[in-house]
Amino acid sequence: MEELDLLSEVARLYYEKNLTQSEISRSIHTSRSTVSRLLQEARDRRVVEIVIHYPWDRSSAIEQELQQKFQLNNVRVLDSRGRKGNEALRGVALLGIDSVLMPIGPRRALWKQIGGVFRPPHLDEITHEVELADVVSVIDEVRAGRYSGRAVVRVGG
Repeated sequence: MEELDLLSEVARLYYEKNLTQSEISRSIHTSRSTVSRLLQEARDRRVVEIVIHYPWDRSSAIEQELQQKFQLNNVRVLDSRGRKGNEALRGVALLGIDSVLMPIGPRRALWKQIGGVFRPPHLDEITHEVELADVVSVIDEVRAGRYSGRAVVRVGG
């Protein structure tokens, strides 16, 4: 059997017939680790292509710009497409990365750079200052989908 035929057959058994790597290894008389290597080679040589259909549209142009500008490994920019409140936040939580994992110095530098490059021109118009005592009611408004804009919480004076 030629190499591409073997890769195709192993991929077919695994992805279409849902056989385990162990079952495939027994059927072609090789080790499970060899099957794993063959599956990886099938992906590398594009015998198999895995496509993920995200539930959100992505902005690949902005993703590439962010990757290049900030030397990032993996960036996802999602288009909310009119989603509001919890629905919009759900998508971000699904694919987002918590910046709290980044050290504070680089995090502040990144925020400053992104804030300059991607600052919406109308940000000041949609920003509302909120007293700490009013945060719970603002959160309730956001959850109910009745709040739009940016809430900045005034803490301490």
